[in-house]
Order: sequence, then structure tokens, then C-alpha cells
Amino acid sequence: IIIQDAYMFGLSQLYQMRGRVGRSYEAAYTYLMYSARDTLTENAKQRLNAMRELSTLGSGFELANRDMEIRGVGNVLGTDQSGDVGNIGFDLYMNMLSDALDNVRDTFVQSVVQCHFDIELSPKEQGSVPSGYMPLDSIGHQVHRLHVNPDYDTLVLIAKEWVREYGSFPPETRKLFSYHHVLSSCRRLGVSHVTLEDDKTTVRLTGPDVYPNLWAPLAKTALQVEQSTRLILNQEDAVRIDLEGIDKSEWVDTLLSVLLPLSRYVHTKSNGPLKKQENSMQLE
Repeated sequence: IIIQDAYMFGLSQLYQMRGRVGRSYEAAYTYLMYSARDTLTENAKQRLNAMRELSTLGSGFELANRDMEIRGVGNVLGTDQSGDVGNIGFDLYMNMLSDALDNVRDTFVQSVVQCHFDIELSPKEQGSVPSGYMPLDSIGHQVHRLHVNPDYDTLVLIAKEWVREYGSFPPETRKLFSYHHVLSSCRRLGVSHVTLEDDKTTVRLTGPDVYPNLWAPLAKTALQVEQSTRLILNQEDAVRIDLEGIDKSEWVDTLLSVLLPLSRYVHTKSNGPLKKQENSMQLE
């Protein structure tokens, strides 16, 4: 294959075109041509040199790294595909990126012992234990275990015990555990009060360390796009979660989808670093 004016192509384009020839035991050659009258930029020279140096089987990954060194890597969370990494060097950039992610994961917050959930929910919306799921004389004791502020691991342990003793969860009981996971996540995140704004669709989270500027990097790391769009961080007094368009019967699950991933990425000041937890209960 002969590629005329090769300096005008990007490194990935040249790599793809070179890969069009050569099969099995048949040797193939790629000629990258340009005129002696052409003035090559420094980046163009680097691209052609990379193509010449990296021609062995399996060199695609190294070419991708070289391309990032030449062009820059762009935004981690945006759409830009080139940047200024060349000004500091690729290795230093990767070290800086790693340090930034470590800082986010090592965010410390002041946990709280009690979270006051001041949103009125019906038994159907909050969850319950139906009378046919376990013996009537066991319901009071078992439900009480959920009301003594258990952490994530304790809730998972209780859930496994119930499944082992009484069988798979009915929908009402699964909802009940989701509700208590919301409370557990709030306590871990330092949320002491959960209230409803006047518009009746926005949940307000407040607490000693509940600040939008603290939660913003957590949200970028921990949340998918669908969940992060519901998190409102543009007001300084509190963190808010938008529930507009969500049926009230799904409020608990929606809150859990936002709060549980966030709680994975924090350490509590009172108890020190805690291990990363799973996103959801793994129950049959």
C-alpha cells in the first residue's frame, strides 16, 4: 500500500490503513510518501517516526500511547479528544490523574449516628414484612434489627439470614431493605436530615459535612450519567436530589441508586477507612 501525503493523516488513520495489507505468511509493505517540497510540522514528523519504529505485531497499544503523547489525551469526562498533555509529558499526566482519583476515593466525611428521614411514605412506599413471609411472633424482633441503625454489611448479613430462613424476598420486603440502605448510606455520608422541598419533588440533604463542593468530585467518580443528572449541586446550603417524574412508589429505589454508590467512595472520620462495598444486594 502506498499512502501519498502521509503527513496529513492522523496516527490512528495511518495505523488502520497499514493494517489493510498483509495476511498470514504473505509479507506486505506500507510506503508513507510525501514531497520534499512539503514542510512537515513537528507533530507530523513524530507520527511518521512512530509508524516507522512501531511496526511489529501487537504494537497497537504502544502506538495509542505514542498518539496520546503527541496529541494530548483530552477530557476524562468530556468530549475533547486532544489536549495539552504534551506540555508536561504523558507519564507525569498519568501520575497526576492517579493522584486525583486517589484523593477522590479518600474523601473523608463526618458520619452521623442518626439520619432523620422526614418524608412521609406509606407502608407500600417504604416497604414492609407481609404476615405470610415469616411467623407472626418473629416479625417484631426481626424488623427491630433494621431500626437500630445497622451499617451496609449488617444489612446484607440480615438479608442473607432472612432469605436462608424464610425464602426469597417478596417485593414489600425488598423495598424495606432498600429504605434502610438509604438510611445507612445517608449516615455514612454524614446526612443527618432528609426533607422534602416545597415543590414536593426535590429531596434536600443536610448534615455537618454535606456540601455540594465536597460531593461534586464524588459524583463524577461514583455515579452513572442517569443518576448524576438527578443530583443538584449548584446551591451552597445543601445537596438536593431531583425526583421529578418519578412515581412516589419508586422514590426509595431512586434515592438508593444515587446515595449507595456515593457512600462507597468515602471514609468516615469517626471510624477510619472502610472497605469498598458492593453496589447492591445480591439476593435470590
